Amino acid sequence: MRTNNGTENGTIALMQSYFRNDVEAHVYGKSTANQRIEGWWSHFRWNRSTWWINFFKDLVETEEFCPGNEVQMEALWFCFAGIIQEDLDFVRDHWNSHTIRASSHDTISGKPDELYLLPERKGGEDRLHHVSAQQIEIVAENLLQFEEDTNWYQLYFEYILANMNLERPPNWTDALNLYRELLLIYEENN
Repeated sequence: MRTNNGTENGTIALMQSYFRNDVEAHVYGKSTANQRIEGWWSHFRWNRSTWWINFFKDLVETEEFCPGNEVQMEALWFCFAGIIQEDLDFVRDHWNSHTIRASSHDTISGKPDELYLLPERKGGEDRLHHVSAQQIEIVAENLLQFEEDTNWYQLYFEYILANMNLERPPNWTDALNLYRELLLIYEENN
């Protein structure tokens, strides 16, 4: 496995080396060396994430959202997390089902999902390494940190939805309206 030096990748490196019982099972490298992933990030930024970045910047500029305000941050997360996740899922499904064309470079044509899940169809080999439940338990106990704290804001917003017959928003405009409404209700009661 190859990753860059990102914060979370230290844990990934430890897990990979442990699961493979090989200190060389992971290597660090610059992601700029991987033109495919850099191309993907460029595509993602241009076609999807720039809209969201500009949308949230506009909320800051109009002072509807103040970064650092805990209530506003939690309300924003509550209202938009599901919609953003749906957008990310769409991108993932679209990308993983597109066809990679044959080229003169050292690539294999096909759909990414098929190439990953069924490599033998294209002359590859299944490189899946099975990990025991005991190994996963050891990693969970020693490497992973789970946040078990109750998020009272999220529970409060769920309570408001249930008691005011409101629903989770299906789109960004409804999410923005819900965000505004939750903040008004919070301000009226605090």
